[in-house]
Amino acid sequence: MRGMNRWVWVLGMALGVVSFTAILAEEVVTGKAYVVPPGAPRSSGYTAIECGRDGLIYVGTALYDEGCSLVRFSPQKESWETLWHLDHITGVPLKGINAQGKLHTKILIGTNGIVYAGSKRGREPAEKTKDDPDPSLYAGGYLLAYDPHTGQTTNYGILKPGGGLMGGSLDPVRNLLYFWSMPAGEMVRFDLNTRKTWISPAVVALPRYTIIDPNGVVYMTGQSNTFVRCRPGEDQVVVLKLDLPSGQPYSPPYTLTLSPDGKEMVGMALTGGSIQHYDIRDSKAKRLKVTYGPSCSPTNLPAQDVHSAGLGKDGALYYTVTSRNIPYLARYDVRKRQVSWIKRMVVSNRTDDHPIYSQGICATDDGTVWVMCIYPLRIIGFPQLTK
Repeated sequence: MRGMNRWVWVLGMALGVVSFTAILAEEVVTGKAYVVPPGAPRSSGYTAIECGRDGLIYVGTALYDEGCSLVRFSPQKESWETLWHLDHITGVPLKGINAQGKLHTKILIGTNGIVYAGSKRGREPAEKTKDDPDPSLYAGGYLLAYDPHTGQTTNYGILKPGGGLMGGSLDPVRNLLYFWSMPAGEMVRFDLNTRKTWISPAVVALPRYTIIDPNGVVYMTGQSNTFVRCRPGEDQVVVLKLDLPSGQPYSPPYTLTLSPDGKEMVGMALTGGSIQHYDIRDSKAKRLKVTYGPSCSPTNLPAQDVHSAGLGKDGALYYTVTSRNIPYLARYDVRKRQVSWIKRMVVSNRTDDHPIYSQGICATDDGTVWVMCIYPLRIIGFPQLTK
């Protein structure tokens, strides 16, 4: 009987731990939502959100067949303004599958405050309808730069004919921008000083995020579970095999973030699983070592999607995850490899809002974490999380 009582006690403790964990997972984090106003494409948005050096939030919009805009939000005034519509900049208004339907690159902010964004089409050739023109006539994605000091926009033109621009990393020391082409999967490097473009072979495999380390070395996910590396001053890319832990499943990361110390990348697969750490201290390594942190999901439940992640001003990684159609925001201590908390996202001013379609994250200096969600396009501010 004493043995049975012991097992009953152990079971009770285990159930108690599970219940306590479930309670923690259902704690809420409350934010306020701001919907992109009429006059700007408001259907969707992907990756393109960043806090400018002026404290304002820059967002790239997507309306698929109708073009795209760069909009800006003032947290102090709680107001939006449209900075430009791409059709007006280029003078080439298009409708349908060959329209410049998305600003899909990561919004990049230069040390001088200039805001860089790149476009792609809204639908790919596989999504062609009978009423669409020939998708092969798509001109390619534009690179544009907005100067908040002057209000002027510079059009650098199409970097890769026929290819849209995605990803995005900025080397402020050498004035280089890195993207990848969609759908071919080439690395695209643009020199802001010379206005020349270099394009790699087709070695990239649909990364949402690209990473640049403090020395200007760029990484992107490659084909067949590899990574692609490009070092500054070299017109070549190196395809790196992964040194994976034995006996553990691996899925390529959808989100990818540079650690605060710049020594590793932190990734998460779209379907969740363990948080991945990639050692990038040796820029000449022939293989990329991967180790695992904890599960990114609440109470170890399966994740439906992990679409966005970014560093807060406190150096922690903030990311979103959906499980059982419930949206969560999480804080991950990269150095300790601990998930500090995972809390259900609640929107205070839109009680019917269910922000399960998260697409990007940025953080302002006051400690607010901003999450971009779609349908409708809006940003949700979660104040003072990172202090």
